[in-house]
Amino acid sequence: VALFTADDTSGGRPTAAWVRNTDESTTIATDGRLLAVTSRVFCWSGTGTTLKYSEAGTGVYTNAITNGAVSGLTQRGPMLLRSQGTAYFAWGTATQWYLASCADPTGTNPTLTQQALTLIPAGFAIISLFEWEELCGIVVRNSTTNESKLLNWDWVSTVGFTYVKNIPSKRVLFARNVGDVVYIVCDDNGILRVYAWQGGAISRVKSFTVAKSMTGSTYAVDQITIYDAAADVKNGIIYFGASFRATLATEG
Repeated sequence: VALFTADDTSGGRPTAAWVRNTDESTTIATDGRLLAVTSRVFCWSGTGTTLKYSEAGTGVYTNAITNGAVSGLTQRGPMLLRSQGTAYFAWGTATQWYLASCADPTGTNPTLTQQALTLIPAGFAIISLFEWEELCGIVVRNSTTNESKLLNWDWVSTVGFTYVKNIPSKRVLFARNVGDVVYIVCDDNGILRVYAWQGGAISRVKSFTVAKSMTGSTYAVDQITIYDAAADVKNGIIYFGASFRATLATEG
């Protein structure tokens, strides 16, 4: 797996390898959960929950950082760099998810501090993290009960949230703050739905039906996957990459 740089002058095309993963026993996670902090990139390692980082141009991810007293973690989640410089990482077990912070993500020996370990409702996985006003937005999903929630945390409390909102969609994918409006993107059996939240009720603002055509045949999309790390905001526009699961609807 390799990371490349791209800028506006290159038309979005990769221009040079920034860091790469070669000749290392532990590979970069293939689900794209990465966090860039100045010249350093954090990543989950391989299929596990070891958190590593690499300096730009130095090659492989060889530096692991400690995960505090949390043990037995099997699920990796999104990452967030707060505007004041602290990095946040989400991961958990099959039944309980956690947050940890790193106050010195560019330091010589970055370490994690447990944050609000018991806040996340049991059975809910952390899907997306974002900053909203003075709060941390946390989007969670329970794949067993098909529930999704928007939680807002004050960065310090160990009990309770500032806001708890139910998201009217079975499968939330990610959320982003655009000009203090939080857009929540969800998949409802292949229909992409976009909801908006500004502190009050969550309202639906857009729905997209996705169809894929190849060589005259049309495929009905019944599931859309977008990793949180595959979405970003630039100049007020949300960009994201998606994969689709589809079945043949009409044959050409």
